[in-house]
Amino acid sequence: MSNSDTDAHAQLFWTVDGEGSFSEQRSQRFTLLPDGDLHTYQLELSTDPDWTSTITQLRFDPVATSHGGIVSIDSIRLLTPVAVPEPATCSLLAVAAGWFLIMGYAAIRWC
Repeated sequence: MSNSDTDAHAQLFWTVDGEGSFSEQRSQRFTLLPDGDLHTYQLELSTDPDWTSTITQLRFDPVATSHGGIVSIDSIRLLTPVAVPEPATCSLLAVAAGWFLIMGYAAIRWC
């Protein structure tokens, strides 16, 4: 995502099953870099106490108040959190190589 607007405050909202409208309580704010270059932003929602039940809607506000800049979004992906195994569960491949790959995420682990 790139942002050339002077407003650098983005916000992701969600609703859950049985709730019809978006609220501040079920949202996360984050800051964008307003330099016009593409950047990747990652939000950790699994630790948010309001990210519960069945998520039924998402709303993304890339800037709070536009000042004439341009915001470009390349993609938005929802990923499942990946648990990193404890050292005692390292596989032979991990022991041999000193690292392993979990669902596309590189995790350094010296066994």
